[in-house]
Amino acid sequence: MFNFSLSVYIYVAFALLSLSSKIFAEAGTSAIENIPALRDPTQPINYRRAVIREKPLVLQAIFSGNGKQKAIINGTAVKKGETINGKIIVDITNDHVVYKSSDDLRVLKLRQSIFDK
Repeated sequence: MFNFSLSVYIYVAFALLSLSSKIFAEAGTSAIENIPALRDPTQPINYRRAVIREKPLVLQAIFSGNGKQKAIINGTAVKKGETINGKIIVDITNDHVVYKSSDDLRVLKLRQSIFDK
């Protein structure tokens, strides 16, 4: 009945593709932004994701010698001026560490050992 060559089919396909891309370009992304997020059907209806909170800083040890001091915070060795979890270490003393967190200074105190008398 109709005997079109392959080149005619390819031409029609490209014409439709270019036409559809112009339509989507004129529509902008507002149509896509208004589509609600899909919910996982295997999860309960009132399910909410757990909020992952930042681990609190824990001062585990302070080392000093030759005029230098280092602290072990959350298993990481840091010295004055270094950053840990986005917080800047301001000062290290024999029993506490001062750090800057979002424009205010905070103090981490070294726990008293149960063996100290």
